[in-house]
Amino acid sequence: MFRSTASRGVPAARGLLKSARQVIRRQSPVFQWGLDECAQSAAGTAVTIKGWVLIQPNRFAWGEVPEVAASLDAHVEIVRPLDQLRPDVIAGFFSGAAADHPQLRCGFRFVVAPQVEPVKLSLRLDGRQWALAEVAATGVESERDLASKVLHGKAGWLFLRNDTNNSACQHDGTLRLTRKGLRSWRRYSRRLQQMGSRVGAPVALLLSPTKESVLPKYYPHAVGQQTLQEQLGAVIPDEMLVHPVTPLSAIGDESYLTADTHFSDRGAMVATVEVARTLRLPLADVVSLFANDRYRPEEIVGDLGRKLSPVQTSSTQVLESYDYRKVVVYDNGLPFFGRIVVTENRDALLKKTCLVFGSSSSYPMLKYSSRIFHRVVLAHTAANLDPQLISKLKPDYVVGQTNARFIVRVPKLNYCIPALIQKILSEQTEAGRQATLSNQVVANEHWLKQTGIGFYHQTVVEALEKRVRGAGES
Repeated sequence: MFRSTASRGVPAARGLLKSARQVIRRQSPVFQWGLDECAQSAAGTAVTIKGWVLIQPNRFAWGEVPEVAASLDAHVEIVRPLDQLRPDVIAGFFSGAAADHPQLRCGFRFVVAPQVEPVKLSLRLDGRQWALAEVAATGVESERDLASKVLHGKAGWLFLRNDTNNSACQHDGTLRLTRKGLRSWRRYSRRLQQMGSRVGAPVALLLSPTKESVLPKYYPHAVGQQTLQEQLGAVIPDEMLVHPVTPLSAIGDESYLTADTHFSDRGAMVATVEVARTLRLPLADVVSLFANDRYRPEEIVGDLGRKLSPVQTSSTQVLESYDYRKVVVYDNGLPFFGRIVVTENRDALLKKTCLVFGSSSSYPMLKYSSRIFHRVVLAHTAANLDPQLISKLKPDYVVGQTNARFIVRVPKLNYCIPALIQKILSEQTEAGRQATLSNQVVANEHWLKQTGIGFYHQTVVEALEKRVRGAGES
């Protein structure tokens, strides 16, 4: 028999909130709760939020295990059960042996990436939710400790951690899409279909899988019961969604690079074939395009390997029998977001145009997609949709592509690439401006006007000229 001694309090739990004991509405099951810690790591790459919640004794026996949700924004949240042993809390509020108390596991602990928005904590019990507090999870990342973003897996394989997308929590299933997040993704898929229908174009949404989902044997942590990607699969139509975990797993270690988050050239080929399948292209003909491809071994420093000291390279097979850069007819030269690349291949399988609202994984796919379609227009937007670009190009196919770990942020439906280009170029250094100019591939005026790319190219020209004028006046 345990007797409440709540008047004692728990000294260790005081000081982080204005009051460790909040005034809770009568219908709430919360008896007492407290926040012990909300602090960033020494490297500034993670914020630990630690605390405890006691349930009203007469409510604790009800069915499900109490959970605490940490809402990172309106679309995603991390949910964990109260599973941390807290004998200090039990001793502070109840008499009797703490080790025997039914609420001994009343603690919670979250590790999240630093973010501007406050984290909203709430209790979940019996299908209902009660707000606890909002806590700041800000932090300043130390550039000196990039290695803290690298998780060392088995057999030398590297994975991402401590990133703003909370990749580790995505994999273990504790990071979930909220109802609003699921509704927003459903709205996105419908809008993508509508935009395609207006120009008579079939559509596909490619989620480039995380390396740990394809090669879990090398990842040091177990996968959760339900991941974000599985949640998303329940609301995006099967005839649109491409999440090629199984086909990539079939080629094993050749699917990814050991020291990079992106798939290899062979992995890009597999992903391209799966997109073709979803777009209902003649699959046998598509596969035969790549049947005689030749690859050569190469050592590459990936985005994970370069964070280490000394750097770690990846041994991979690079496509050598075809170079898509030979069919690039336009490139606005931007480094990442806002970049537009166009290929034209007279020997392509289909005399069609495919518009890709893609991200970093779309570039290696050009080695294959540029052989399927006469014209491929890649706009680096990470699946954010620019309706004006669709209207101007009138493509035969439309593909949205984003990396699976990015689905914590629902793509925008009315993305304005020209506005993005203006912003990026206005903030570029002189070295960045020179790099943009040197990386450009510019077609003639007739082609620019005919294809609909001219409007977007003119935005680049004007933004660069404005940048030069501004530098001259300063």
